Order: sequence, then structure tokens, then C-alpha cells
Amino acid sequence: MDEGILLLRVLLGLVLLVHAVQKSLGWFQGLGLTVMAGAFESLGLRPGRPMVLMASITEALAAVSLLLGRLTPLGAAAAFLLAAVAALLFLWLVLRRSPAARPG
Repeated sequence: MDEGILLLRVLLGLVLLVHAVQKSLGWFQGLGLTVMAGAFESLGLRPGRPMVLMASITEALAAVSLLLGRLTPLGAAAAFLLAAVAALLFLWLVLRRSPAARPG
């Protein structure tokens, strides 16, 4: 059981870390800070650059927390909240653009 939890923590930590550096640094075929800032702004998250930095730093800290096994509940909560914001933003965009969601 302990090995399974360790494996889950390490895998999730690595995924989060790679995703964070893709957003901010452009590593691993990521878009990088400048392009992501434009993407965030097009989604209504303004100003884009600080929002990308805040999301990337939070995601990287959550990843390090999970990888090291320190403050794991806090890291897991941060990762969950980032994912929840992304999911809610996506849902809002889909409903806003959906013909069924428009009045009349």
C-alpha cells in the first residue's frame, strides 16, 4: 500500500512539474511564457503574464511538495484547485459559446 501511494505521488508530481515548465519555460515542447500569456489573456485571464507565472509557480510548488512528500495535503490541494479553475473556465467557455446556452 505504501509503495502504491509513493508511486502515485511521484507520478503526479512529475506530471505537474513537466506541465508547469511547459507553461512558463517552454520546455518539453511547451509554448512558453509569452505565448501562454497571450492564450491566458484570450481566455479572459488578465494580465496574462502574471497569471501564467502564478499558475506555473503554484503548480511547480505542488509538484515539489508531492515529490518530496512534505506538506502533501497542501500540494494536493493546490493541484486540485488549479485543475478545478481550468475545468470551470473550460465549462464556462463552452457554455458561453454554445447556441443552446444563448437566450432566444
